[in-house]
Amino acid sequence: MLEQLLQPSFYLKLIVSSAVFLYVIFAAVVVNQVRVLNRIETVPPAGAILFAVALLHLLLAISLLLLALAIL
Repeated sequence: MLEQLLQPSFYLKLIVSSAVFLYVIFAAVVVNQVRVLNRIETVPPAGAILFAVALLHLLLAISLLLLALAIL
C-alpha cells in the first residue's frame, strides 16, 4: 500500500479525479443558475431549451466522473 502511494501515477489519478469531481459541481451550479434565470426572465422557447442543454451538460459531466473512476 505504501509503495502505491509513492507512485507518481497515483497522484495523477487523484488530481484528475478531483478535477472531474469539481467539474461536476460546476455543472450542477450551471443547472441551478439556469433554473433561477428562467424564473426571473421568461422567454418560453429559449428557457426550456437552455435548461435541457444544462441538464444534458450535467448528465455528461456525471457520466465523465463515473467513467474516470472506472478507468482510473
